[in-house]
Amino acid sequence: MSETPEMKNQYDVIIIGGGPAGLAAAIESSRRGLSSVLLDRNKKIGRKLYATGNGRCNVTNHVMDASCYYDSPFAGKLLADTVQAEGVPLNEWVLRYLASFGIPCVEKNGYYYPMSLQASSVVWALSDAARLSGVTILTEEEAVSVHSTVLNTAEHVSENTRQAQSDNDNTEIDLEINKRIHSVTTASGSVFCAPRLILATGGASQPHLGASDTLLCTSLKKGLNLAFRPLRPVLGPIPVHDIPDELSGVRVQGKLTVPGNGLHSAPYSESGEIQFLTYTLSGIAAFQVSPLVKAGSRIQIDFMERVPEKTFLDAFLQQKSNAPDRRLYAFLNGYLPDKLALFMINLIVPDGSKLLLKDTTTETIVELYRKLSCWEVTVMDEVSIDQSQASSGGILTDQIDVANMESRDYPGLYVTGELMDVLGKCGGYNISFALRTGYLAGKYAALSNHNLPKG
Repeated sequence: MSETPEMKNQYDVIIIGGGPAGLAAAIESSRRGLSSVLLDRNKKIGRKLYATGNGRCNVTNHVMDASCYYDSPFAGKLLADTVQAEGVPLNEWVLRYLASFGIPCVEKNGYYYPMSLQASSVVWALSDAARLSGVTILTEEEAVSVHSTVLNTAEHVSENTRQAQSDNDNTEIDLEINKRIHSVTTASGSVFCAPRLILATGGASQPHLGASDTLLCTSLKKGLNLAFRPLRPVLGPIPVHDIPDELSGVRVQGKLTVPGNGLHSAPYSESGEIQFLTYTLSGIAAFQVSPLVKAGSRIQIDFMERVPEKTFLDAFLQQKSNAPDRRLYAFLNGYLPDKLALFMINLIVPDGSKLLLKDTTTETIVELYRKLSCWEVTVMDEVSIDQSQASSGGILTDQIDVANMESRDYPGLYVTGELMDVLGKCGGYNISFALRTGYLAGKYAALSNHNLPKG
């Protein structure tokens, strides 16, 4: 067994990361009597949270089910457990939880934001609640290594711990659970020790906002040996080969379909706004399918999801009869933005801008419709880490107890939020997941009987 670590900075619980999960965990553990320290690598906590939702902070969504987390079994169980424990779905719990800190929310098109429409409202309220509950918040303290140490003897268990356990339980004290200490070393050389450690470091997206996967890539491999899936930036614009500069800036409603992969085994479709940029597929629909593609993947785009082929053909024949000298380009502009309409016609008919309805055959219009219903583009590369809103991958969830976020292998170690291999869609789902998992980790850390050894 390892020797006892030097414990100059002793706490009941250490929280690494000052995002929504870390703040919720710090609040819940501290308000239940634990001495808590929150370590964050940035100059101020909640740095990424400030930028969420274009600065408005989309905290949750009207729709809330497992499909919003790409059918993750862990997320599905968490959603079910929330209803059972709280009597309301996760989205309603989030709204109530934030309201308890003085953050009323408003709904817009199914998305919920703080009434101020400012992310700072959420950051300030959560950070104030943490400080007022007694959390020690240390910024510019980047965790660079984490170790879990099992002490040599039972003599390190404090007399207070023995008495507390004796008062509540006449059975033999489980000393093993009290012999594990987690130590965190920061870039400044400081060492923090506690029997409880809550990991809330988030993912690797947007490093310019202070994100870092240093802890995951080094400490979790070497110090804790937790299994994880490599982090990958997602929920952002997708680089593709097939969108020329002439389409840049075009926005249109449509449906994207991608083949299944490890995250979602069946083919997956997402409807919504699509935005074209030069060699880039953007917009909410593209963001949602981005976790399911990689370089070389094919994405099918359907611009006619709401227009059946017969309806389109009948409209064409009517226009051809009523206005035969009208251009096909003008007719299609009734369904698509002009630049996109011309581009799609030219894929079927060279120099199609001059083609008149009277010269357009039924076969051509059927071919055009089918191209509009299934235009394929090829993915060029990963989503840029600087433009991604989240990252997929993380600590594998079979190592975590969904009831309390505690590691199955390391008593007193809790994992929360985006650090887990659970991904929510755009729309407040990742913040909802972070708040709930942080809440559970902080609550159950305080209810556990892990105690700080003396000596």
